[in-house]
Parts: sequence; structure tokens; C-alpha cells
Amino acid sequence: MYSKKVPYILRPIFSILSYILKKMYESDISKMDLILTNSINTQKRIKLFLGLDSTVLYPPVNLEEFRFL
Repeated sequence: MYSKKVPYILRPIFSILSYILKKMYESDISKMDLILTNSINTQKRIKLFLGLDSTVLYPPVNLEEFRFL
């Protein structure tokens, strides 16, 4: 899909990098204890493309209830 916007000469490099980044992303996201989304649409896409469950956390959220790790 995005590769059509990449110049023809760079498409092989783009394909390789896209594949590597996709595998890294899938590996990293599968290690998460909890996946939060901001909408049902995003939740459905995570389920469709990654096969993972997620929880919708509708904005706005009181950020004082959470802490950075």
C-alpha cells in the first residue's frame, strides 16, 4: 500500500525495512500485559491485524491516576 508512494529504486529497501519493523512491532506488542486503545475502531483493528485483545480507555482520562514506568 505505502510502497507505491516510494520511488521505484527504493522499494526493495523499503520492503525489507517494513518487514523487519513489522516483526519487531509484533514481537514487542505481544509482550505487553495490557493494551489500551482510545476507540472501538482501534480496538477492532488490533484484534483484526494482531489477534490481540485490548481495552478501550476513552479520553479524557485523569492522568493523575496513572504513573510512568
